[in-house]
Amino acid sequence: MQSEKMNHIIFRNKTLSTLLEDIYDNSDKKKKQIDILINELRPLVRDASQAAMIVPLIKEYMEVAVKNDEQLIKMASVYQKFISSEARIEELQKESGGILTDAEKKQILMEIEEIQRESIDTIETSKTIDKDLKEIKKQSEKIIGSK
Repeated sequence: MQSEKMNHIIFRNKTLSTLLEDIYDNSDKKKKQIDILINELRPLVRDASQAAMIVPLIKEYMEVAVKNDEQLIKMASVYQKFISSEARIEELQKESGGILTDAEKKQILMEIEEIQRESIDTIETSKTIDKDLKEIKKQSEKIIGSK
């Protein structure tokens, strides 16, 4: 039964198994992207002032990556709570026909709303960082080209 729950579609053809796989893949992919970004920017940094501009952006980019992973982890956690509560419902229904309490429903809905808000904030921050990094890279290339 637990294996069946791992393969039950949560949203957009995503199961808990594929969601957990995405968490791992995203984390690994983001690590590689950050390594590539740092390696691309390293030759462009000629002095401390350039480093002072770029390093905080890289830090922010890394924080966004962590937040993205946290969002997926929270989704998996919510779904695991759902699975757990479904199991309790089945037990209660066998015993007395009970269902989720209003408090449990409210808690799950609040967690979903919080995840949605955080996801929107993370996406906006990520877009801003990408734009800033592109601009810094262009400026650094202009500086290097003019020397």
